[in-house]
Amino acid sequence: MLTSTITSFFAGRNKSQYRDLKVRLTKIEQQNEELKNSLDDLKKKLK
Repeated sequence: MLTSTITSFFAGRNKSQYRDLKVRLTKIEQQNEELKNSLDDLKKKLK
């Protein structure tokens, strides 16, 4: 509830900045997923 209120507040104040942050967050999440997959692959190879 609080998060969505804060999110909509910032989105209303500065939509383009909010969009940029969302894009950056999405990219970070994708990189994180790729790193996890790489780590899993390495673990399998080490076994």
